[in-house]
Amino acid sequence: MARISAGVATSHIPAVGAAIDMGRTNEDYWKPMFDGYEFSKNWMKENAPDVAIIVYNDHASYFGMEIMPTFAMGVAESYGICDEGYGPRPIPDVQGCPELATHLAASLILDDFDMTVLNVLEVDHGLTVPLSLMYGSPEKWPSKVIPLAVNVVMYPQPSGERCLAIGKAIRRAVEAFDEDLDVQVWGTGGMSHQIQGARAGLINLPWDKQFMDDLINEPEVLQYKPHLEYMREAGSEGVELIMWLIMRGALGDKVDEVYRFNHVPASNTSVGHLILTPPGDFMTVNLAVVGLGAFGHKHLDAIAAIADAKIQYVAHSRMEVAQEVAAKYGAKAAFTDYAELLAQEDLDGVILATPTHMHHAQTLQALRAGKHVMVEIPMGDSLAGVQEIVDVQQETGLIAMAGHTRRFNPSHQYVHDKITAGEFAISQMDVQTYFFRRTNTNALGAPRSWTDHLLWHHAAHTVDLFQYQTGEKVVQAHAIQGPKHPELGIAMDMSIQLKTENGKICTLSLSFNNDGPFGSFFRYIGDTGTYIARYDDLFTGAEEQIDVSQVAVSMNGIELQDREFIAAIREGREPNSSVAQVLPCYIVLDALASQLDY
Repeated sequence: MARISAGVATSHIPAVGAAIDMGRTNEDYWKPMFDGYEFSKNWMKENAPDVAIIVYNDHASYFGMEIMPTFAMGVAESYGICDEGYGPRPIPDVQGCPELATHLAASLILDDFDMTVLNVLEVDHGLTVPLSLMYGSPEKWPSKVIPLAVNVVMYPQPSGERCLAIGKAIRRAVEAFDEDLDVQVWGTGGMSHQIQGARAGLINLPWDKQFMDDLINEPEVLQYKPHLEYMREAGSEGVELIMWLIMRGALGDKVDEVYRFNHVPASNTSVGHLILTPPGDFMTVNLAVVGLGAFGHKHLDAIAAIADAKIQYVAHSRMEVAQEVAAKYGAKAAFTDYAELLAQEDLDGVILATPTHMHHAQTLQALRAGKHVMVEIPMGDSLAGVQEIVDVQQETGLIAMAGHTRRFNPSHQYVHDKITAGEFAISQMDVQTYFFRRTNTNALGAPRSWTDHLLWHHAAHTVDLFQYQTGEKVVQAHAIQGPKHPELGIAMDMSIQLKTENGKICTLSLSFNNDGPFGSFFRYIGDTGTYIARYDDLFTGAEEQIDVSQVAVSMNGIELQDREFIAAIREGREPNSSVAQVLPCYIVLDALASQLDY
């Protein structure tokens, strides 16, 4: 059975399409508006429907004043792009879904809605601008589209009551369709604007916001609103908002608000945008980031790009820092007291980017407080501490994940996919982890309150990745280290050798003395080739770059790691890089530590 999973409402200003097509979205005038749609573009990456029923109005582009149907539905295989006077927009044609469209048209007609059925149609900015706002500029639109054109340009227009009713009828028809399809209904146009006469440029933001509140909570209030009120309060073009009622009617009595955005002005128009879902269909995961140093900010930036997560709280040892970050990222509150943070009922999980020596205790505290947790590596600085985390996770059944980011970098994912497909097998890994850190500073060059460690922190990435990529346990592990720094008290150089049960080997060189390119560089030597991974970039052994942009939804390994944590919470499953999965890494680290002079 097909189902309606979401409703989208958005303005469809033609100048927005022009700004996109001309590459002007980052200009000072346009950027605030386009920034407001970044959430939706990210949300759509994971929630794009099979079919979008897009309710729009033709602006005398395909239709004309001679023929203007009240309701017209496209049932074609595809729809071309209208020339609205300056050439068609340089975007892909819109692919239709004739099977569902024909079913809908027949069902609506039998439900006493007089539909015009269109076997040929070209679509204008009313339909294409919303597609661009939701999907960006792809080579092919991710969803099939059923156009539903509504007359809101020539008297008499349909009533709000009729529009809400047709939305409800669409829902019944979709749910009666046998094929398993994810369907969304989009209502477009609207918000206050007038493009002619003495009131040209009219914007009534309070009225717009009240309309959105009523649409979500009391749509029946809007169904009897007369067209004259739309024109008086929202301008001559404000009557387009009746198309949002079709979207709202298709969602049922109650809805959850996923996202809302208002902006003025854009091309002398008030911009409005909503994403709604049926109750319970969408879960926003409320997170806290604890520790607001270099990596804390990496996680904050990553979460801000993830549609189904929210930065609910932040915590830091200094309140002024926490409050500044909370304001920047829109967090609900800032904390210095970790126990007080964990007591918040609307908190689902925490991301710990705190100093190493705090990881073990804070992870246990979060799990025992009933919160999911992702902890940056290392989980602890002893095998006994890491084992305790695994034990408590299994007792509580909560999601507990360690930040072994290399599993998620697109470069390493590409190699992993090759291994899984049987197209590549590792013979040897040669890894260099190099930094210049003769003073106690973090990745941003700021002073650190704790001391880093080559083995328990940096070697952990490679030890885990080697076992993950080979799918084998390390059975031999050797380590030597150079002199300790007289002030930091840690070894500044280290060499590690590993061997798996089937003879695969890894050589790892680590240094805090390297005055050159920083980071970790991985060479995979295998039976069918050689790969060189430098963070999220990948090359062949001949230094030919491999395009890994399509491996995952992002090129940011931290973001992909955070996405896995959030998805595991929503889906109630074990994540990749769970604390249990990475336990073998810490068994090896413990064996290596026993060989070194601490």
